[in-house]
Amino acid sequence: MACGALDGQVAVFDVAEGKRLHSLEGHSMAVRSLCFSPDSTLLLTASDDKSVKVFDMKGGSNSPMATVYGHSAWV
Repeated sequence: MACGALDGQVAVFDVAEGKRLHSLEGHSMAVRSLCFSPDSTLLLTASDDKSVKVFDMKGGSNSPMATVYGHSAWV
């Protein structure tokens, strides 16, 4: 499970184990949407900072592997 926050942070949890796995950074404003890929290897996050970030959930990095810009308002 993933949860976005007003400060741009994203927390990823293992629901079965009941513990926090990752704190992902990358957004400078509130995170509005999150979506896992069908195989759960990627997490996409969308924010008030007008960007979409792509995180590799298998790689273990807390930084985004890609950022998509181009929106004129929050995503």
